[in-house]
Amino acid sequence: NGVHTVNGTAQSAGVALVDGKPIAGSQAKVVDGFLAVKGINASLGTYKAGKLTPHSKDGWVQTKIKAQQNATDSFTVAH
Repeated sequence: NGVHTVNGTAQSAGVALVDGKPIAGSQAKVVDGFLAVKGINASLGTYKAGKLTPHSKDGWVQTKIKAQQNATDSFTVAH
């Protein structure tokens, strides 16, 4: 099915998942089947022409990475 457990370290959307869990200072969740991230490593937005356009109002960055949250609160992502 193209989804497997993240083992080791995977860098995605500015948040590092180590053994399927976010690093300290970061959070992850699944929204509509895709990984959303928030924390010290997540991008605040897009900077263009002297203006920052935030990704979201609540700090969560929605990615295009397909993911599932497991019963152990770890994540699997599609590669």
